[in-house]
Amino acid sequence: MNTRLRRCYLNCWLVLAIISLLLSACQTSDPPAERAVVPGAAQAQPSTPTSAERGQELYRTNCAFCHGDKGERGANPLKDAVKQLDDAALAEIVLIGVPEKGMPVLKKLTNEQIADLLAFIRSWNSQ
Repeated sequence: MNTRLRRCYLNCWLVLAIISLLLSACQTSDPPAERAVVPGAAQAQPSTPTSAERGQELYRTNCAFCHGDKGERGANPLKDAVKQLDDAALAEIVLIGVPEKGMPVLKKLTNEQIADLLAFIRSWNSQ
């Protein structure tokens, strides 16, 4: 395994570890309080977009031009790479890009946006 690939894997694991630590710091140990169910309350609250829905918009604005609507375009189609790579490797590609293949760096995306983007990309396999 070449050193560049090894460094990429190490960076992926580092990103995952940092995300895990941040998420664990946000969790509370108290059990959720019981709530009374009020009939009709669900209709009164606006629905919020899911992670995959937010990721779909990010994909459309940042990725679809080169990769196509479902990752079918490009020298290494994204829909095939998704099946071979884990989330850490995909997140690393989003963060550092693949300059030799024309993939730009998307450092402007937050960790949450990258997670949303990956949720959308992973949803292709469930359709």
